[in-house]
Amino acid sequence: MLAGSGFPLLKELSLWNNTSLSGNIESLRLFKDTLEKVEITICVKIVGDFMVFADFPHLKWLDLISTATTGDVRDIRNYHFPMLENFHLSDNVYGGTFYKFQHLSDVPV
Repeated sequence: MLAGSGFPLLKELSLWNNTSLSGNIESLRLFKDTLEKVEITICVKIVGDFMVFADFPHLKWLDLISTATTGDVRDIRNYHFPMLENFHLSDNVYGGTFYKFQHLSDVPV
């Protein structure tokens, strides 16, 4: 819907504290080639696996705190998230809360 509404070059998406908002982050694949920042925080009805963003070539910031997103940090490989600088995941992601890594390649496999 966003792409058809005049947002084909969307670089930043920030959604905060909207407990009524629902959807799957998979729909953001429409913006794979343009998104640099995705910040979806306290949107408890947003679902999907965070790895959907693994091949976004320009993504520098990913924040999915307090969402229903899932996944496992052990699925991350050294070629995933090539530009990522900031990474915050939900409690539902294995290894996603209170873990700090200097580099994504430090994530245990």
